[in-house]
Amino acid sequence: MRMITKDQIETILIKHDPVKLIKIGAPPDEYNQEAELIHQVLDPNMSVDVIQEITFNIFAEQFGVGSRNALDSAIFVVKLIGSYEQYHIIAQEI
Repeated sequence: MRMITKDQIETILIKHDPVKLIKIGAPPDEYNQEAELIHQVLDPNMSVDVIQEITFNIFAEQFGVGSRNALDSAIFVVKLIGSYEQYHIIAQEI
């Protein structure tokens, strides 16, 4: 796995716009904090599956998922930050 910069991660997040914030006009630095958090924990030996899980969990934490009961939380996750599967594509690019 190649090493990737925080800015490259941010570009990938903007491209995929998992929370659809760029689509509705958010500033281009909207995913800056998530990119920084992902970059801080990346290791060159991580698998795509691990990166997917880390990325998804960072978005869940950043957007407040987990404060509801399990069923409501699951519905809220998909509506707000998208499905877990979409983060696999992002992880492949990271």
